Amino acid sequence: MSDIGDTLLDEAFLEALAVDIGADGVAEAARIFLDDAPARVLRWRQGETALRREAHALAGSARAVGLSRLGEAASTVQRAVEAGAAGPDATRRLETLLAESTTALEVWLAAQRL
Repeated sequence: MSDIGDTLLDEAFLEALAVDIGADGVAEAARIFLDDAPARVLRWRQGETALRREAHALAGSARAVGLSRLGEAASTVQRAVEAGAAGPDATRRLETLLAESTTALEVWLAAQRL
């Protein structure tokens, strides 16, 4: 899954990150992301201000753990909120992509045996 064009998880990014911060550091970052993700969904349901803030945070944290598609989708939702054009479909798609992405990250993390 290293081609980020159509995949959820950029494994090549995570491998390069492991060179920089170590495998344990990557595993810790992944676990923090996975622990924080469910609460983000609950918070962004509190209104547009919360949605903009959480989408912004999700964009950065997703990219930091190799979830580039999710990061881009979160950035798109953030921009839509800022433009006053975010509807329920955008958040539903983001929730779906978040669920798929967290599953991909969990599977990768389990395969690493860290």
